[in-house]
Amino acid sequence: MSADKPDLQCRRVVELVADYLEHALSIEDRNQLEQHLLICGACETFVHQHTTMIRALSTLAEDPPAAQPEARTEALAAFRRLREKDPP
Repeated sequence: MSADKPDLQCRRVVELVADYLEHALSIEDRNQLEQHLLICGACETFVHQHTTMIRALSTLAEDPPAAQPEARTEALAAFRRLREKDPP
């Protein structure tokens, strides 16, 4: 992924990261994304950072465990809102 202009596949990873982390992609889309992650270290790092952040958010909650899924849902919704602000 170029720092100046990401290729189309890298932009697609950014668009799909929330659905990927929620296991909401079709098998075909998931396979294509995972194949891209094998060859693109920048996108692999991007997905890993988001996974780490979601896990961290779920451990920060001092409320009862029922509140933890809400933090994850809110984080994924924030990713989707960012994606909508910067369409491909």
